[in-house]
Amino acid sequence: MGMERPVRVGLVGVAAAIGLGGCENSDPCEGLRTFEALPEPTASATAPPIVLDGEWIGAGVLELQFSKPLAVSSAPDPNRFAIVGWAAIVQPYNNYNGPDSCDARTRYSVLGQGYYQVGRVSDAWVAPEDASVLRLRMSNSAADCRVSTDIVAEGVLLVYADGGDAGAQLLDGDGDPVPDIGPQWAIQRWEDCIGGGNSYNYCGYSLGRSPTGHLPALTSLAPIPCPT
Repeated sequence: MGMERPVRVGLVGVAAAIGLGGCENSDPCEGLRTFEALPEPTASATAPPIVLDGEWIGAGVLELQFSKPLAVSSAPDPNRFAIVGWAAIVQPYNNYNGPDSCDARTRYSVLGQGYYQVGRVSDAWVAPEDASVLRLRMSNSAADCRVSTDIVAEGVLLVYADGGDAGAQLLDGDGDPVPDIGPQWAIQRWEDCIGGGNSYNYCGYSLGRSPTGHLPALTSLAPIPCPT
């Protein structure tokens, strides 16, 4: 998700190196189908609440563990959140004007099912039994990461926009707004989405892919897999 601004924390995903042997000598990606996991985020006494990890606790329900308590009495607008699937891919690039090369980058898309069904976040609430836990419910309980070829690692990113025209913000235990979560390019696009000018389908399929490299705008990654 260079960088438009440092992205320290608040991103969730899974990182696992997968060996894909059997390459032919002519394969420009031979020996390059690997993924180096990013560091997991760490809590800080002075930083705002950040996401440390997460898991799917039911069909379409994502539970996120934050580093600090959130405001239980104030439910944030679910439209402020996007659950973005990412897939780090490594594939040969056929260059008709020169030698073939190896293309390594990350593809992103909002979780969905089928080609046109985008799974948006339909509900968001802080767990009454633990104020450091946020739960998000997807509108489509069968939403999953989109299938992509030549995947060496995949997972999920949380995007949260504290701007835009949506309703109540996510608050910390002191009642202060939690700042943006996610890479800046995704936050900006999602603020456009919740501004009312775009459909969720357009927003989901406009997230695109990184120009080069795996997760180039991230410096840390909290572990959570794609829903199964």
